[in-house]
Amino acid sequence: MESLEELGKKAYQKQILGDYDGAIKVYNTAIKKYPNDRRLLNNRCLCYIAKKDFKRAMEDAELMIRLFPEHAKSYYRKGEILTTMKRYIEAEEAYIKVLSLDSECEDARRQLLDVQALQLCEHGYKKEHALKALGHTLNHDTHIANIEDAEKILRYGTSEIFDNNNDLDYDSVYYSDDENACSSVIKADNVYDPLLDPSNPLKSCSLWVGFVTEDVTEKMLTNLFSKYGKILSVCPRYSLHCAFINYADHIAAGKAMKALQGALVGTKNILIRFPDNVASHTKSI
Repeated sequence: MESLEELGKKAYQKQILGDYDGAIKVYNTAIKKYPNDRRLLNNRCLCYIAKKDFKRAMEDAELMIRLFPEHAKSYYRKGEILTTMKRYIEAEEAYIKVLSLDSECEDARRQLLDVQALQLCEHGYKKEHALKALGHTLNHDTHIANIEDAEKILRYGTSEIFDNNNDLDYDSVYYSDDENACSSVIKADNVYDPLLDPSNPLKSCSLWVGFVTEDVTEKMLTNLFSKYGKILSVCPRYSLHCAFINYADHIAAGKAMKALQGALVGTKNILIRFPDNVASHTKSI
């Protein structure tokens, strides 16, 4: 009777030489004899992935999760399979689970960011922009990005946020080899929006500040924004994740936007716009 190690080595030698069918046969024998060894299931799962037999690969991944629910690699394999099948939302959930079990898993961080970017690409954004927007939303404790916040940045942001942001370390944003996966763009890039122009052509005295979390107090906002001019009021709206800053003059509002766009406040990089009603009011005059 061959030992676990002997069977494992025999199967692995076939696997690394590309004989996946032969490796699977040996793994099948080994798993019957040693059903509680997670390495065997993991390696057989990899063979099925290499053969693009995603149905059987998923069965092995799910079996690993049932047998070894605290083993991060079980969920990592599931995430890999779901990504290949373009089921990005489910893959995102799998990688988040990996990080809940092993917060230091760099591979899971990279894969998670990649599938989040691919979700944004499905809405027509460039992958480069998607990755940068996700970088703005990284939680500094969990190192997990917020895809909903990133989509808002992509929807409302300008080239200034992407090109002149000194607060984001792009070395921490991971790029996939598959940069062509979502090169098509539905919306035009760098469309001018006066509500994002720090020269303040609409002469607004107010600012809308997005991505304001409950740990950011009214006093913190006042101290930060008062550096650029006299403030009349600060109105946080935590349920809406935003705040309104009202200055005594429009010059201060423009200065604050220019200086603080994309700045890290609390655990989020803020997004600053002039309120929508400014444009509406200007058109009606």
